[in-house]
Amino acid sequence: EVWQLPLLIVAVALFIYAAYLVIKPGPGASIDQKIEVARNYLRLERPEAALQQLSLILKSEKLDRDREGTVHLLIAQGLADGQKQPKISVPANHERIIEQTEQALQLGVKADSTVESRLGDSYSALGQTADAVAHYRQAIAMDPEHSLHWQREVIDLQLADDDQANADVSLDDFLKLTELTDAERAWALEQRAGILIDKKDFAGARDLLADAARLDTDAVHQGEYNYQLGYCAYKEGQSEDAERYLRLSLGVQHHSLEAEASYLLGRICEDRNDPTTALSFYEPRSEEHTSELQSHHDL
Repeated sequence: EVWQLPLLIVAVALFIYAAYLVIKPGPGASIDQKIEVARNYLRLERPEAALQQLSLILKSEKLDRDREGTVHLLIAQGLADGQKQPKISVPANHERIIEQTEQALQLGVKADSTVESRLGDSYSALGQTADAVAHYRQAIAMDPEHSLHWQREVIDLQLADDDQANADVSLDDFLKLTELTDAERAWALEQRAGILIDKKDFAGARDLLADAARLDTDAVHQGEYNYQLGYCAYKEGQSEDAERYLRLSLGVQHHSLEAEASYLLGRICEDRNDPTTALSFYEPRSEEHTSELQSHHDL
């Protein structure tokens, strides 16, 4: 019909225009938009998707120094986040985190406390204590208001590395902080007590442990404090005090020093020629302590 002719012309024109748009589409996403997509994946806790996006950017885009540095830093973040979700720690991943971060810094990216802390975590996981401590200290200097966690990391690393002199200095600085909770202060006092025990200053250690026990009323921690108080008393030859503290310690189940408390009570009973009672303490209190106590089972 003649009246249908205009409709046919319009339809053909729309078809041709649509075909043109398919053949020659508009401009694609910019590099910054593609990088922002990766950032959004990280915000949504999708590190694998972020790493895939960032890898494509490196392969397909010509980047200036700033953008390339940003991509490498985001890759380091993605690798770190990817380990947090399944709670794993793979040395190869930590090596890559350090490598990607160093590339970013060489390209001019400025590190902040988060970057320094991430480097500290990776160096710590790789057993490189000195480097880990250096980066944690950088994070502390950059963001002192949020530094408690990093300060504890430094202390833990120094103690694990048997660097008691520096650990004691770090603990002294930690205890000077006014914002500490009672539990945090008790933790630091217990660590200092451990240093004094290693130095055989049992009286000084007992004073610190008594202060820690007053500050921290958590039942499990009380069990640990009482074991250490009992150990100090035992080493000072005060067997009655030692037995009292150790029995208090055993009154709290499932703390980390339960097996040691049982063993030491057994030793006290041996010393007073009571092998039957000693044997009852040497018997493992739970399956998880069997191997620990078997090494001390000498009756």
